[in-house]
Amino acid sequence: ITRSLRMLGALGSGESPTVNETADALVALNGLLESWRNEKLLVYATVESTLTMVAADASYTVGTSGNLNITRPVKFEDAFMRISDTDTPVRLIEQDEWDAIPDKTVTSPLVELAFYNPTMTTSQGTLQVYPVPSATNVLHLTHWIVLESLAAATETVLLPPGYDRAVSSNLALECAPE
Repeated sequence: ITRSLRMLGALGSGESPTVNETADALVALNGLLESWRNEKLLVYATVESTLTMVAADASYTVGTSGNLNITRPVKFEDAFMRISDTDTPVRLIEQDEWDAIPDKTVTSPLVELAFYNPTMTTSQGTLQVYPVPSATNVLHLTHWIVLESLAAATETVLLPPGYDRAVSSNLALECAPE
């Protein structure tokens, strides 16, 4: 925040922003990070998480304290099931394909399709699988790791190489009109 305000000429070298300037810039920073996150611009890594599926359960919550207890992702990149050291791809589909499945009660030990609704109005998304699992198996899901919003201006953030300049410069542009 201090660097961005110096870039704007709002602060001189060695000066610190006021409490109000810091609070305003933090709001602008979080807005910037949120917009970048939605465009995959802040994705600096992907990670694989595992979800133990329960027989006869086709719907799972994704997010803090959910069936898949991770920070709720905007989307999943890849999915597969591993059974006895054999990986079987699971195709990730969109809402229209999910809606086109006429009988969502079909069961099978292998999941073929998965639809993820991030449900941005709640803290958890929903992952639906098809066919309904008839056995307990593990689903592997690859999702984005992104820079999260900051709770306070004093929060320490470890940035991948090159991100400090991009964030600082763009925060200066966000703060300029204010």
